[in-house]
Amino acid sequence: MNKIPKKKKAYQKLYRKQRTISLIYILNTILFAILAMRGINVDIFINPVFASTEFQEEANQPDITSEVIEENKPAYTITLEERELLAKLLYCEARGESYDCQKAVISVVMNRVRSSEFPNTINSVIYQKNQFEPVALGLLDKAQPSKTQYDAIDEVIQYGLTVPSWVCFFRASYHFNWQGYDPYCSIDHTYFGGYER
Repeated sequence: MNKIPKKKKAYQKLYRKQRTISLIYILNTILFAILAMRGINVDIFINPVFASTEFQEEANQPDITSEVIEENKPAYTITLEERELLAKLLYCEARGESYDCQKAVISVVMNRVRSSEFPNTINSVIYQKNQFEPVALGLLDKAQPSKTQYDAIDEVIQYGLTVPSWVCFFRASYHFNWQGYDPYCSIDHTYFGGYER
């Protein structure tokens, strides 16, 4: 008769012990998650010996900071004035088109800047005579770009062009019928192409 209560007591004791361990585990997990979010090395709390060994190994590692900076370096560098001018042109030329189309329009402008066939600055490309209708009509100064235009510009400047380097023209509704002109693609109602070399 005495064996049953002892067995029951043993199970109850084991259950309480397991419940306490589970609670400690949950609290530790929450604590470590909070510390990790704040950038604190949680290895120090788990195993100080392991943590110090890890720090020594990290100290012996080659410096990779320059490689990381290089990876995050933008594809292009432009001034705030150039960004504003691009945004105004983009607003006038493609504000009703999709985000991808707007990035392609910016890519065309940047392709022209890089091409020997066009002027070599954003300002001179945009203001080149008889190239962009909004400039000829005096609409650029009245343009009020939205966040979408700035985002499209920033993405192209950071990550690079979305059309090949030979694509230097875009047009609404249809491709040019110029001799030697190569169509590249159409996005929404805008057609992109150029002279492939």
